[in-house]
Amino acid sequence: MVEDEVPLTDIKARRKFGAHIKQITATDEALNHAKNKHALMSSVFRRLSISCNDEPENLLILPPLDVSIRDKISIFKINGGPMPMPTETDEERKAFRTAIHKSLPGYKHYLVNSKIPDEIRGTRYAVKEYQHPDILDVLNALSPEQRLEDIIDACLFNTGLGPVEQVKAKPWEGSATDLERELTNDNSLMKHEARKLFCFNNAGGTYLHRLSNRKPEKYRQVRTHDKRLWTIAPPGTDL
Repeated sequence: MVEDEVPLTDIKARRKFGAHIKQITATDEALNHAKNKHALMSSVFRRLSISCNDEPENLLILPPLDVSIRDKISIFKINGGPMPMPTETDEERKAFRTAIHKSLPGYKHYLVNSKIPDEIRGTRYAVKEYQHPDILDVLNALSPEQRLEDIIDACLFNTGLGPVEQVKAKPWEGSATDLERELTNDNSLMKHEARKLFCFNNAGGTYLHRLSNRKPEKYRQVRTHDKRLWTIAPPGTDL
């Protein structure tokens, strides 16, 4: 359970956190190694709960929702409401906790004997994943591929860098390596931001693939016999 934590929010730390989430949800064994004892592998059933506020800076503790993790995490948006019992005093809060504990056997019986509706049934984890669209929109806006799109629009098509008439209307063509080279060279207006973004091998190609899945009308890949070339449409136009 993770609550009110302030972990690192850079992309490397978020991806590392995502790897731990995949390990918890997709592995049913864990290594237990007591001090001065032989390590034992045991079967476990684990689920992770993360609670945070929905401001963008707080949501940055969550990992990027790429294909490898999207089916392993559900995101819910919780709104405050009236408490079912008074909880202003210590005695009232104690009575509330007691009522919860008394209700748990009935809740367990309901869960064990309920049938999962077909519309939310999942093939791997029994219940299909769900990501609230409001939170998903914020995470997509904070994703590294979205940051790449902002840099592409600014550096390749001059958006936000001058008068509207200076915006370039011709699609850009080249490989992912060509794109990285163009955005990070010394003449690039956002070279420092781009260099931070391309922090691992073939980062450009990885982010372009994600963008093409989200916006196939703007990003298109063409494979030749020896290259993978990309065509990127200017903002507001389609390929």
